[in-house]
Amino acid sequence: MQEVSPTHAAALALAADGVPVFPCVVDGKEPACPHGVNDATTDVDQINKWWIDNPRLNIGIAPDKAGMFVIDIDIKKHGEQTWASFCAEHALSDLQTYEVRTPSGGRHLYFDGHGPTSVDKIGPGVDTRGKGGYVLVPPSVVNGKRYEHLTDFGLAAIPAIVATRLKPSVEPSRSRVGQLDLPSSIGRARSYLVGIVQRGLVAVEFSGGNNRTFQVACDVRDLGISEPLCASLLSEIFNPACKPPWDEDDLTAIVSHAYEYGQNEPGAYGVAPAAEVFKHAPPPEPSKPVKNRFMSVDQMAKLPDPTWLVPELLMCNSTALYVGAWSSYKSFIALDIALAIASGRSTALGPTPAFTGPVIYSAREGIVGLAKARRRAWCIGHGMGEDEPLPFYLGPSPMVNDDADCQSFLTDAKAVCGRPQLVVIDTLSRSMAGLDETKDAGMFLQLAQGLVDELGCCVLVLHHFGHDKSRNARGGTIYPANFDTYLEGEAKGQRRVEIWVKKQKDAEERGKPFTAQGFKVGPALMFKPTTNEDHIRAIAAADPFAKEVVGAALNQLNAIGPDEAVTTSILAQQMFPRLETELTVETYMARIEIAAKTLQRYSHNRLIAYCSPSPTGPRWHLPPW
Repeated sequence: MQEVSPTHAAALALAADGVPVFPCVVDGKEPACPHGVNDATTDVDQINKWWIDNPRLNIGIAPDKAGMFVIDIDIKKHGEQTWASFCAEHALSDLQTYEVRTPSGGRHLYFDGHGPTSVDKIGPGVDTRGKGGYVLVPPSVVNGKRYEHLTDFGLAAIPAIVATRLKPSVEPSRSRVGQLDLPSSIGRARSYLVGIVQRGLVAVEFSGGNNRTFQVACDVRDLGISEPLCASLLSEIFNPACKPPWDEDDLTAIVSHAYEYGQNEPGAYGVAPAAEVFKHAPPPEPSKPVKNRFMSVDQMAKLPDPTWLVPELLMCNSTALYVGAWSSYKSFIALDIALAIASGRSTALGPTPAFTGPVIYSAREGIVGLAKARRRAWCIGHGMGEDEPLPFYLGPSPMVNDDADCQSFLTDAKAVCGRPQLVVIDTLSRSMAGLDETKDAGMFLQLAQGLVDELGCCVLVLHHFGHDKSRNARGGTIYPANFDTYLEGEAKGQRRVEIWVKKQKDAEERGKPFTAQGFKVGPALMFKPTTNEDHIRAIAAADPFAKEVVGAALNQLNAIGPDEAVTTSILAQQMFPRLETELTVETYMARIEIAAKTLQRYSHNRLIAYCSPSPTGPRWHLPPW
């Protein structure tokens, strides 16, 4: 990667420490991303994308997402005087915590824990930034002046008087159950605790752990659990997952504080036993006959055959996962496929869609670029008007952890186009914001298959490789294993891309990659198909020992499997035929000897998949499968 700017480096360092960041405009405080603080992330690929495009961007952070809380002292509103009086009144004059000097001369005081975003609740000129708020951090610059570190102290706990002053003035919720520790309440409490542990929402030292444990205890209390049982349940289920686990006495003390200082009465969100809740309900209607889950041979014969949506690439009524590294042109290719289906034109990979019709493209970033520059470049490149009407619809992708948003996505999709041919989700990670891509994979897979079932379409999901590309998609093999189609894309320099069909559940996988070349159209790119031969020749011109070039040479030699392996010298001669300028055999063989030595050097690393060891040196062949 190219040398990073100071703000880029600081953003990466914060993300590595678990602090979600997002870009703000150069020399200002306004967010430079579509959803502001809601786009805050620790994803390195996304952070690189933001700051490589504009290295001078400022850094915004979401304190609450990192277990932090910030007091913002504004000197223009006499905040220093207000804060000094407040500290003197409540014996906080010796308070020591991490501080930042703002460009206007004010201060940001950072604390461990969670709190609300507020204006002047502590007093004139003293605001707070917590849930839903954000602050800029060093070395950001506003109006030519820099945010600067003032202290090296760690984060102090939020002073109790501050938490009290900011506590919402609402009436506590009354208990909804007449008795604590009902079996139904215990079951709900157990399910709640197991769920938050599975999602990793536990207490972490120096990241608001005390506040997190207090909140969990309050939630269990609100479900109708007594204090002793709450302590027991947290000790059994929640505490072993904390980092590190609490001492039992400390955990009991936090639970005690939750019952003493919590806002609601125990059982505020409890549910009475079912017999009591439904005692006045009318009797249920007679149940309808249940459709048998098993098919007879006659029913099997009537099932429709699998049908191509895009030949050799995507099937109708299926799920497809397209994985590639950052900057491997995934969105360009996905947009091309989407617009080809919407218009009936051929795709950048070559095949023409077997069916045309409405397409929904959903994304959580880059919406404007997709809507304008990229879409228009595609239309111009295909001889169409840049704003020619097409049944192509663009909007935010569904948030997997928000049932209402998923239902809204489905309802809106049906409203705009009835039954689309294709739905694109760009990307999986953005749609799973707030979830764990490994532990919560089942939730996303359920969403993808649900869209296929409800809309009768193909669902194409874009995703990233993990740190180790050889280990498949980020999140593990669970994703490739559970999609009907699995595609891997790779950029090959000079705006070239190749896409391999690694899995096709209902058809034979294509034996060679789709290849395409990108061309500039205004500020964007459009791609056109290339032959495998042209693709390999172009790669060979840049790197004569690229895997594609060696693989093509072995294929021409029919060296498939160890039994058909060839020597290094034969492979070198196949890759480098004799030139007319090489008038003597000696000149040619000298060149072959150099090529053979290079192949032998690469046999231990980049070309290891194409050779087997032998007493006389590596033997070269394609894998037998």
